[in-house]
Amino acid sequence: MKTIKFIILTSIVLLSCSCSSDDDDFTEPSLQTVQLNIIGRGISVAQEKNIIHPQTGEERAAFCFLMNLIDSETGEVIGTLEDCDTGTTELEDGSLISQITTVFNFTGRGTITSESIVLQEPTGNGFFTTSFIPTENNIIDGTFEFEGVRGKSTLNGEIDLNQFDDNIIIFNCEFKLELTY
Repeated sequence: MKTIKFIILTSIVLLSCSCSSDDDDFTEPSLQTVQLNIIGRGISVAQEKNIIHPQTGEERAAFCFLMNLIDSETGEVIGTLEDCDTGTTELEDGSLISQITTVFNFTGRGTITSESIVLQEPTGNGFFTTSFIPTENNIIDGTFEFEGVRGKSTLNGEIDLNQFDDNIIIFNCEFKLELTY
C-alpha cells in the first residue's frame, strides 16, 4: 500500500513539474526583412481592364501597362510588372499625378501588389521623371512565397510619353521593395 501511495505521489509531483506554466518564456517570432531592387522596363501598350482591389474586393476601371521585371544587380528578366492607372490628374505645370496599382510578378515565386500616388514631372521632349516615396506601408497583397508580406515600394524612374496618343509608354523605372514578413 505504501508503494502504491509513493508511486501515485511521485507521479503527481512529476506531472505537476512537467506541466508548469512557461508563459513567461514566450517570445514573439521575429519578423524577416528583405530588400529587393528591381527595374520595370520596356515598351508597353495600354490595355483597358477592370481590376479587383485585393483588400476591398472593389472593381476599378484601369489602363494597365505590362513590362519586363528585371533584377537590378544581374540585369536578368525575373518576371513581369504591370502598372495599372486608375486615375490621373494633370496639373497646371504639365505634371501628372496618377493613382497606380502595381503588380510585381516574380516568375515561379508569386506576386506583390502595391498602391502608389505617382508624381510624373516633364523634363522635355515627351519625357517625364516618375517618383513615389511612401511614408507608410503601401504593399497591400502578396501571393505564394510573398503571402502575408507588408512593406513599402519606392519608385524612381523615367517614362517616355512621345507615343501616348497611340496608347504606348516606354518605361525605365527603378523600384526598391522593403518587405517584412
